[in-house]
Amino acid sequence: MASKGVIQICHSEEPLVAEIAFWANSAGYELVSANGREALCEGATKAVATILELTGTSDDEVDVIEALTKASRARVMAITKLDAKTIASVRRLFQAKSVDVIL
Repeated sequence: MASKGVIQICHSEEPLVAEIAFWANSAGYELVSANGREALCEGATKAVATILELTGTSDDEVDVIEALTKASRARVMAITKLDAKTIASVRRLFQAKSVDVIL
């Protein structure tokens, strides 16, 4: 079966990555792990979706997501353990920057 496309992921929890890989492969997608901003942005043009961990520990995270949405038409999904109030603030920041991200 031909691949429907590439989903790239950048996340620190290996069990979660393995679970997403299983479901992505089951649906006909290829999952590619990307570590770091450069790898994410390089792979963005080939990806149909990007999944990444949003830890809230780096100011660079919002910039990375913004760069990804500008580099391709891929959907960006951020997975986080941040509290609801912080997530609402981050969501407002994305909206202010006209960044379409699933949070």
